Amino acid sequence: MWLAVDAAGQRICAWPVGADGPAQVPVAVERLDLLPASPAPVVIDGSPDAPVLACPFAIDSLRGAVRHAGGRHVLPLLRDAGAEAGAARLVGALELARWRDAPARGRLVGICGADGAMRWGFARDGRIERLRATATGAALGDLLRRTTAQGAADEDDDVAFERGLSIAEDARDLEADLDRVMGEGGSGRLRGGAVGATLAGVLVGHDAAHGLRLCRLGAPVLLVGEGLLADRYATALGRFGVAARRFASLRALVAGCRLLAGMSDSDCEGGSAH
Repeated sequence: MWLAVDAAGQRICAWPVGADGPAQVPVAVERLDLLPASPAPVVIDGSPDAPVLACPFAIDSLRGAVRHAGGRHVLPLLRDAGAEAGAARLVGALELARWRDAPARGRLVGICGADGAMRWGFARDGRIERLRATATGAALGDLLRRTTAQGAADEDDDVAFERGLSIAEDARDLEADLDRVMGEGGSGRLRGGAVGATLAGVLVGHDAAHGLRLCRLGAPVLLVGEGLLADRYATALGRFGVAARRFASLRALVAGCRLLAGMSDSDCEGGSAH
């Protein structure tokens, strides 16, 4: 048994992992030092004091950057032009998609965070070449606070979201597209949840288009995450004619932690996480 720990964000979650896969219920704490004592190995992704590696970087070399101390394995953070991301989900998605079978085929990974942020990573020839991050959720929240539209909110409104994608279809001028929707809200043409859903369509449409510009695709986009944000990005990618393979966030996290920390079957079979 070992622990896969997601340390990014305000709440830290640790999943016990055994030979039969990840446990259903994680241990949640506010700080890493509050994790319960355990003889099992602990693999930590997203730690604020993790080693930071600048892209491009060879994926097989990431294991050499893992910091090992007292049964804890701290995975490196990746950084490119100000964007930063933990390595586990990105590498885990690539591993689950069997990128090693055809490393020359470019793989774009989109990671939908629980914080509403979207992180894009592009890998080719065994290297993570580029990284990009967008605070989509925070941007939408700020726009909703600024709008004068009556009852403005964000709801799962497919029609309004698709209209936002249509507005953003050429993805040339984000501010102009947002101003258009904000103006429609202020005039009363858009109200309630349709305001947020339309703004979300513009934001996601622009971000998906810019994410695709990171690379020349040779395979489907790998989309990590679940929930409304991930569904919206999948819709946007489909609108642009791009296939997406979906992976659950926890599955990608565990796969990446296990690979980068070099966890073996014996680590899964022995010990206790409690």
